[in-house]
Amino acid sequence: VVKDDDGLREEEAVKALSRMMRSSNWRNTTPEDRINAERRASVKDAFLHAWAGYESMAFGKDEVHPISGKGLDVLGFGMTIVDSLDTMLLLDMHDSDTYRRARDWVRDEFN
Repeated sequence: VVKDDDGLREEEAVKALSRMMRSSNWRNTTPEDRINAERRASVKDAFLHAWAGYESMAFGKDEVHPISGKGLDVLGFGMTIVDSLDTMLLLDMHDSDTYRRARDWVRDEFN
């Protein structure tokens, strides 16, 4: 079971999407809008999956090695965290715990 940064389990997210689809606003959208919303949700889910792996195995390192799961420093400045901050903002995660942890790391540890 995958958790997003707000602690929602995957099945809870599916229920929330289902409620949204039944709402009047959702019914007034075009099929393209619905497809785009589903795509945005998929992109965010993929980001959260990748971030969870990085955060649990290599937080503060430049990258996580995909096989060993160990953190690697290529340039030595937490490159993944720095690079991910703008992605989190584009994914509307500015109020999330995930964003706050990354932002705070840059503020406190970036050198």
